[in-house]
Amino acid sequence: MKARTIIITAVVTALVASSFAVKSYLYQREAMRAVVTVLNSWHDNTQNTTVEYWQNPKNSAPVYNLLSYSVVQSKFFNKNNKRTAHIVVTLEFDSNHVFPSNKNWLFELIYTRYGWQITEFQKTD
Repeated sequence: MKARTIIITAVVTALVASSFAVKSYLYQREAMRAVVTVLNSWHDNTQNTTVEYWQNPKNSAPVYNLLSYSVVQSKFFNKNNKRTAHIVVTLEFDSNHVFPSNKNWLFELIYTRYGWQITEFQKTD
């Protein structure tokens, strides 16, 4: 009887722990999907499709002619009791573009009831 209780307790503990891990992974995957969607639309020159990902659409960057991008770093944490993500990407632009090429840029996202929203986009170096 005691062995059965130990097994049941271990199984319940494993299920609860795995549910927290899976939930955290799903939030991270969703944030990365939002950033990659924005980057792909910049690459395809279809900026108007990314407005829904910005918390304030007026703050969306006027990016066009993105040649390539790579995700350098991603960090997820709580800030002011809100899920927050910092995703750093390296962007390569056309030679006559306004933004400098091969520099790191930071996307800051927060999780809202509408999903992940980009609150900030800035150069990091």
